Amino acid sequence: MMTEPKKTIPVETQDKPTPAETLSELDKLVIGFIDGDLDVATLNSLDMFNRWLVLSMSAIYSCTKIGLLSAKSCVKAKYKLLQEYRRFRTDTFFAGKEHIEWIKRTKETSCKLTELSKAIADHDTNMLQIALQIIDLLTKHDVYNKLFILSDASDTYKEKCLKTLTENDTAFLDEFGNIPFVDLLFKFYKSTEETRATEVFKELDADNIRTVACHVPVKSDDCRGIAKSYKEYFSI
Repeated sequence: MMTEPKKTIPVETQDKPTPAETLSELDKLVIGFIDGDLDVATLNSLDMFNRWLVLSMSAIYSCTKIGLLSAKSCVKAKYKLLQEYRRFRTDTFFAGKEHIEWIKRTKETSCKLTELSKAIADHDTNMLQIALQIIDLLTKHDVYNKLFILSDASDTYKEKCLKTLTENDTAFLDEFGNIPFVDLLFKFYKSTEETRATEVFKELDADNIRTVACHVPVKSDDCRGIAKSYKEYFSI
């Protein structure tokens, strides 16, 4: 009896591991770095600020493990580094996500424009629908950054928004027309899950940073892992 050949899944459609985003995930990469368990591909997959943090913390951890920095000095240096990272990350997180979305949207628009040109040439009755899809791609409003800043990671923000929308539904309809504000609100919260914004900003809380800064390595006589990681990453 012949068996059916296994279907090959194209590389581009296979699930790719989610890059490290949160402080706890990034700290694990730093520990791996000084222990000699560096995965160069994983480190290179990080965005600019996350890679900067991992390499910077690796340098601080290395100095502490070798004995050039005391544990107390390491905590101070790590805390200052995390404060800088928090400022960078807060200012740029959504800008980076929006840039990725812009690239994706541009590609989708280009494909749709080609599809529209073909539909026009063929007198296809679906040309209007395609044109409307293009308009939708071009007119999306990136309001998530402003909404997230307003929410300030509040547990009651969603409930307050829903209450306000419900209490003022007539006024909103008169002012803006028939816009599904409740759907837009839930879409915003859904987007924070997809971009992992909730996880990232929760760990960037000032109190959490103070706690994380206190987790530092101890001096060790075996520091071969540090040299191994630096050699692998910089190909030296």
